[in-house]
Amino acid sequence: MSTQDQTDYETDYYAWSNEQAALLRGGRFSQLDISHLAEEIEDLGKRERRALQSRLGVLLGHLLKWRHQGDYPLDREVARRQSQP
Repeated sequence: MSTQDQTDYETDYYAWSNEQAALLRGGRFSQLDISHLAEEIEDLGKRERRALQSRLGVLLGHLLKWRHQGDYPLDREVARRQSQP
């Protein structure tokens, strides 16, 4: 596939990404769009990190609310065990 036959990254991202994957799998590294691939890999890492930070923040918020609202399951379990003979 010549450079002219390659799908343009800016025009059709989906086709471009499939084409790049096929080139990688085929070992045709000289035909890869290296600069855009590197950019996409960096962006993927950043997106994943942001998503993880966001989910951890939501989880922490839920845990804090759960703990301080007085309806914490561990508090009930401790109270139940203390009331048993």
